[in-house]
Amino acid sequence: MSARGNTSGSLATGRFEVSAAPGAPASPGVYLTVEQELLPQGYCFDFMGEGYAAEEEISVWLRMPDGSVSDDGLETEFLSESDGSFGYYVCFGRLSAEGTYAFTGYGNSSGRTGIVEFELERGDYIEAPNDATLIVVPGEAEQLDTVTLIGTGFLPGEKISLWITLPNGVVLSLFSGITQDGTFEEEVTVPPLPIGTHYISAYGHTSGIRAVATLELLPGDGN
Repeated sequence: MSARGNTSGSLATGRFEVSAAPGAPASPGVYLTVEQELLPQGYCFDFMGEGYAAEEEISVWLRMPDGSVSDDGLETEFLSESDGSFGYYVCFGRLSAEGTYAFTGYGNSSGRTGIVEFELERGDYIEAPNDATLIVVPGEAEQLDTVTLIGTGFLPGEKISLWITLPNGVVLSLFSGITQDGTFEEEVTVPPLPIGTHYISAYGHTSGIRAVATLELLPGDGN
């Protein structure tokens, strides 16, 4: 955590660590399975739960690859079947963070809990040749520095989307825009992302052409 005085320019930095809290353990006699243990981004995972109370309200959530817990976008608090089972599926977008997830199903009345892990890997949905080029200037920067992204070889007037893949596999959208003569140049202020090698991808929506460049991110000084 950094604090800077806007008038004095004085800077102080403190460090703290957040660890995962212990979650509810899996209950004996509860079985939660996933049909596909490994799929690429853009696909859906199918889950089956057994051993819950009949027609009880079920809550579900995900443990994300970074250790955080979320139920965003999930249909939760639905009822199990008369035999205590339920089916569920979770779909991921092409920019979802890759890595190991855990799916939890919790019976609100019985307190029974099922947990199963699964893996989301990087997907590649672009079959066109990589004829375009993408350059990051400079190729090595500190957190909060400004870099310039220069793309060439795309179609005139086509929509371009750019995203960045972090060293831990998380994928974040950067921006989208329209080329002029098949080229673009965009200045981007690099957020305080994890240090290391980042991969920046550019994709032309009409041509299907893509280009990839690397950015080596170094620790910033807080200014």
